[in-house]
Amino acid sequence: MIVKVRQVCHIAMKRDFEYINTVQEGSEDTHSQVRQMHLVAPLDKHFPLLHPILKEHIADDVDYKVLVFCTTAMVTRLVADLLGELNLNVREIHSRKPQSYRTRVSDEFRRSKGLILVTSDVSARGVDYPDVTLVVQIGLPADREQYIHRLGRTGRRGKEGQGILLLAPWEEFFLATAKDLPIGKAPVPSVDPDTKKRWKGLYPIRCMGLDSPPSIPKLVLGKMGLKNIPGLRSK
Repeated sequence: MIVKVRQVCHIAMKRDFEYINTVQEGSEDTHSQVRQMHLVAPLDKHFPLLHPILKEHIADDVDYKVLVFCTTAMVTRLVADLLGELNLNVREIHSRKPQSYRTRVSDEFRRSKGLILVTSDVSARGVDYPDVTLVVQIGLPADREQYIHRLGRTGRRGKEGQGILLLAPWEEFFLATAKDLPIGKAPVPSVDPDTKKRWKGLYPIRCMGLDSPPSIPKLVLGKMGLKNIPGLRSK
């Protein structure tokens, strides 16, 4: 990243600019200071797994501050609504909310402890939330860099943090693209039957009625480098 910044400086600035590196030599990247784990499960199991993960984290840390990243505004809203129904202290931010609302909620989360913020990627970059204790990513990140940017909301300024990545079976290939990162396998938490029942009632909304991922043209899979990935259907 430092190299990229210097390249941009050479292009965009006058030749007599002064470059100051504020990162100490030998400093570790933020993501290397975070305990990283993953779980692979069918989509209809994601929320029933998320709930006990959050409950356990809250029980362990009274000053918890959790970011839950979702892939779309619709899923963000759905997850936030369900967590709210289960009496968790939750807020939501996504692109379908007015900017004034997003600013207010962002400021509240920045100041608060004991709060869960469910968000799309409007909170992945350029946002400084101090003292985040856990980052949960639901679904496939766009790439390795996005995963790291999301994860970087915790473990900042030398503090410890945790990150959990929830993937569907056909998204498991992502782990191979990030094999240099210490992403261990998380223990499977016990799922509350009532939580599972509530999610199943709303799960078809998330999947748009699909029992399996839609088929993708072989040409597209080839360009994406996803040939022969288990769970992905080609046509």
